[in-house]
Amino acid sequence: MQQVTPTARQERINQLPIRPAWGHMRPDGADPWDDELLQYIKQLGVNDVLLNIHDRIMGEDGLDLEQLILVRNQIEGAGLRLNALEQLTNPHYDKIILGLDGREERIEYWKTSIRRLGQAGIPILGFHWLPYSEWSSSRNYEIRGGARTRSYRHGDFDDVPPVFDREFTESELWENYEYFINEVMPVAEEAGVKLGIHPNDPPVSGLGGTPFLFRDFESHKRGLDEIYPSPNLGLKMCFGCWSEMEGVDAVEAIRHFGEQIYFIHFRDVQTWEDGVSFHETFIDQGNYDFSEVIRTLHEAGATPALTPDHVPRMIGDSPQQHRGYGFTLGYMKGLLDCALPDHAAESAD
Repeated sequence: MQQVTPTARQERINQLPIRPAWGHMRPDGADPWDDELLQYIKQLGVNDVLLNIHDRIMGEDGLDLEQLILVRNQIEGAGLRLNALEQLTNPHYDKIILGLDGREERIEYWKTSIRRLGQAGIPILGFHWLPYSEWSSSRNYEIRGGARTRSYRHGDFDDVPPVFDREFTESELWENYEYFINEVMPVAEEAGVKLGIHPNDPPVSGLGGTPFLFRDFESHKRGLDEIYPSPNLGLKMCFGCWSEMEGVDAVEAIRHFGEQIYFIHFRDVQTWEDGVSFHETFIDQGNYDFSEVIRTLHEAGATPALTPDHVPRMIGDSPQQHRGYGFTLGYMKGLLDCALPDHAAESAD
């Protein structure tokens, strides 16, 4: 295989057009990966993957460079491209987000990890600003044909006590975000790595004593455009979360952020009557017309990888959800062909 430098890998991926990608790649016990899954992804006509975090690549002082290169080489050996690392694990967020003792060590872990991503030629790192996992009412909500998916009913969490030992204020979290961004962005710029922020899920004012900053259009503009404007700071645009936002037009957000959109969780929800509660659904049944979404991305100059992210659990599906991902990625490829008939959906180089 021809040797490609890390910088060349980063530039090649950054220059790709809008394209489908398989997300949430993880070993799931394979050593080091499931070659059959990589072959299946290639059979679907998909050439790009997004790596999910797992213990194997987590070193003591930062991401393990040797493991990153090992994973990248296996993915490339299957004729695929490794576009991004989705995020780090929650224990590498909490002290930073909440401003607790130990945050400096956590930030150093981030800096080392960003440098090693650059050394491995992986150009994007997703992150979020929530010190714990997303909130859900159920992951077994029944939709079309008995498929199962996630739901969130806002009233289920009216009396949730603080997750930590006290309540935090929104101003505290903004101060902590600004401190973090000012620390890590110069490192990201030097390493040639882009950081893309994921919105809060659900995008409400807060739960469990913790405010949710990235819950609407204005908060994202503040976080990206005002605090530290940088060509290396943008969106990991979870379209499902943007669709969940009450009173927000996600298509207008695409027009505003444009090239700042690095990759997209290409999924949607159906919102219930209160405007806040929702359930996830198949890609053809959500709040938005995804043909319009793709055309708007193209018009705005955005060229992200589009990954299904969550997909409904279909009857007879595998643990890797081959059926759910296969349906969704096939639908996405059809949308791309129809919405942008004169635009090459991807380069197979």
